[in-house]
Amino acid sequence: MNENDHAASTPPRHPAARAAGLALGVVAGLALFARFAANRVERRVPADGRFIDIDGRRVHYLERGTGPAIVMIHGLGGQMRNFGYALLDRLSADHRVILIDRPGSGYSAPIAQANIRAQAAHVAAFITAMGLDRPLVVGHSLGGAIALALALDHPQQVGGLALIAP
Repeated sequence: MNENDHAASTPPRHPAARAAGLALGVVAGLALFARFAANRVERRVPADGRFIDIDGRRVHYLERGTGPAIVMIHGLGGQMRNFGYALLDRLSADHRVILIDRPGSGYSAPIAQANIRAQAAHVAAFITAMGLDRPLVVGHSLGGAIALALALDHPQQVGGLALIAP
């Protein structure tokens, strides 16, 4: 059998198989690009605070000041720096202010379920791990919905609630 006979006996690839291979290649390329872009962003905008593991997931937070605790939860598409530029210095003069990146936002790792109640439970676990005694919880936008779910589902964790455009 020569080379031409082998080529004639090999059936041509089905168009669907070619399309699937192309799609797989595009997805792999996009995943590599996303990882490259994330690494580049992390180098240019390093994490401001510290990390704590909650249920095996990394939570990024920034803590400043002393006194009664205030936990601040940012909104959809945001990160903890949304509070840092205007409120952190003012509030930390008289309070222990803790800004957190919601699960899957900023430098916090995602959790298995990203719904409001699951994120509230994650924040409740964070409050426990930080040893906070019923802090004031401030939530903006989606963070407000999470703060409200936290107060409803875990009332023993919340001393007060402030919702900003929830």
